[in-house]
Amino acid sequence: MGMEHKQACRLLTCVSGLALATAPSPVTAQDKVGEDQAFERADELSVIIVSATRRESDVQDIPIAVTAIGAEQLERAGVADITTLDTVAPSFNLNASGTTTGGITLRMRGIGTTGNNAGLESAVGVFLDGVYLSRPGVALGDLLDVERVEILRGPQGTLFGRNTSAGAIDIRTKRPRLDVVEGFANLTYGNFDLLNVQAGINLPVVSNRVAVGLAGAVRYRGGFIEGPTGVESNTIDRLVLRGQALFDLGTVGDLRIIADYTEGNDSCCHAIWLQDGPTVNFTAFGLPADGGAPNVGNDALGDLRSNDGQFDTPFETWGVSAQYDLETTFGELTYVGSYRDFEFRTSLETDYTQLRLFTAGASDQAKALGGQNFEPRNNPTNIKTTTHELRLQGKAFDGRVIG
Repeated sequence: MGMEHKQACRLLTCVSGLALATAPSPVTAQDKVGEDQAFERADELSVIIVSATRRESDVQDIPIAVTAIGAEQLERAGVADITTLDTVAPSFNLNASGTTTGGITLRMRGIGTTGNNAGLESAVGVFLDGVYLSRPGVALGDLLDVERVEILRGPQGTLFGRNTSAGAIDIRTKRPRLDVVEGFANLTYGNFDLLNVQAGINLPVVSNRVAVGLAGAVRYRGGFIEGPTGVESNTIDRLVLRGQALFDLGTVGDLRIIADYTEGNDSCCHAIWLQDGPTVNFTAFGLPADGGAPNVGNDALGDLRSNDGQFDTPFETWGVSAQYDLETTFGELTYVGSYRDFEFRTSLETDYTQLRLFTAGASDQAKALGGQNFEPRNNPTNIKTTTHELRLQGKAFDGRVIG
């Protein structure tokens, strides 16, 4: 779905993609002195297991404000990625300004990083299978073969590190199963010709010892807001691939290895001009009488016509991670290590008119042509991240001390 985008424009408001969605309420648990109570239907399971405390626990037994959203709830609500996660978690908010990769800001309870510069790390941390994703744009891939998503509100620095001062999103994918061959496939078609295809398979390689899981997704939609040059906005074009291997090593623990790859070329953030103010006089500033914006008013809104040029950010990200778990006499020893590579390029015409007053990432030739054949320079932003985490968790004195 398109994301809501607001931009000051002449004297009133601009409108970008609009999306309405309804969803079943997720199961929510607040801390014991918190704001809400946990609600569960009588015919559903009374135990909901989450990993918000870095260990598997009943959501009702942990002193953290957390919303646990299962795969079935995400599917029913049509939540395919984190851009629409707010439909099932109202305390979470995502905004995109200019681009959907380098210009994303995440907020929890209205609190988050104020700037949208790609050099800034978010105050709301995103984690995928326990691995920290250093920029929100890295998490733009589809929620593929997900077991659950946990929304943790409030500071989480004690367990999740320094980049979670406003909250955290913990995405958990399904582990390969050692004892069964199974698979899934789904096809979704939505408004504005949105097409989403997902498929996956689980294969035991050595019975009760080794299993592999493979999954992939393709998500595509043509744009539904068009600029004067025919450039479309609010497009989606993504490919997501993920492979996993699980090794049961018996008394020496178990090992899970995950590799994933995502590429996309979304565009966003054209604005529709609704109204001119009565005092607008563009000719006084040497501009055309219409200010370079021929599409204004209800006709522009009805036809979904903007005055903008290119807003493209092709991106590519891949990563590998490994998690090793071992039960010891002192508790459970866990090691999580990862490497991620994230690259995106930027092509923007951000004056919101067809005058091409301001561009970013355009070649000199494209500028000379007034924005036609607009292509990004060879100026990618590349972010590489390596993480290592080692923790020992256990109980002592009959559970009085938990570490």
